[in-house]
Amino acid sequence: MECVAEWLGGHPDTRVNDTTRGGVMMMAMMDERPGVCLAHCEMKCSVLACIGQRERGNVCSRVLVTGVRMTSWQRGVWLAVVLMVVTGCQKAAPLKGDTMAAAVAHVDGDSAAPIKFLYFDDLVCDDCRQFSANAAEPLRTQWVATKKLQLTVIDLAWHRGSVAGSAATVCAAEQGKWWEMHELLFARQDTWKRAGDIPTALQGYAGELGLDTARFGRCAATKDHQRRLDAADDVARLTGVRGTPAFVVNGRAFFGAQDWGWMEQVLKAYEAGKPELAPPPPLSIPTKKVVDSVRLRQLQDSVATARKSLRNSP
Repeated sequence: MECVAEWLGGHPDTRVNDTTRGGVMMMAMMDERPGVCLAHCEMKCSVLACIGQRERGNVCSRVLVTGVRMTSWQRGVWLAVVLMVVTGCQKAAPLKGDTMAAAVAHVDGDSAAPIKFLYFDDLVCDDCRQFSANAAEPLRTQWVATKKLQLTVIDLAWHRGSVAGSAATVCAAEQGKWWEMHELLFARQDTWKRAGDIPTALQGYAGELGLDTARFGRCAATKDHQRRLDAADDVARLTGVRGTPAFVVNGRAFFGAQDWGWMEQVLKAYEAGKPELAPPPPLSIPTKKVVDSVRLRQLQDSVATARKSLRNSP
């Protein structure tokens, strides 16, 4: 920790958020200076520090990450995920951990696209289902296909059935049908999440998509999915995500249920090179069902996060 303090001493413009998981401390150093990019990383005193460098003309992520007492696997995942999906820079140091990051996040689009869109969802989340129904097609056809935007999706598992659902998308990806499974699970969400035997229901969907069901079943039965989801969970919490859906556009985070019309305005502002014109998200009011299902403290935290997001909006 002395090394972290020493590093922070030379970077007075940073503030620190931290979270602990399994005895491993993760720290997000948020640089308040504009145009500071996550450009390269170095090892020092057993602390992994990603040092920011200025990039001309880029709107970049403000997230810098250090990990104390991380295993080599965790370090590889963190480096790769942060560089691949959080930073808005086009120039980032190549990392061997990219293959591990691919297991945590699904990436679609040109890496040189000027807009980096990170989307945290949960396949059992109703608001995520609604957003996907309205936004998946225009995002892919109007933004990803035209090389304006690189889309990264991280599935979280914060509800019953989420682990099995996320595993199903990864196993479908092995056979080239991540998107098909992802959208099918949202379309049939009310059916499979209430199934008595969720794995069997998902196996049936694999058959509908023309997948090799035996191979799909072997993949879904492995124990690696929880480790992958733990890493995804750490990325989410370090980014400040407390619920789904959540979005990060070139380093700027937006939380809560939003509609495609608003999101399209945000993307057009970034496309025009004027992110300061991106409208703040409208505050969504939870339904009675949601209010009844969460603790009061969690709801208060969500409201505080929304207000803070609006205050920090340019």
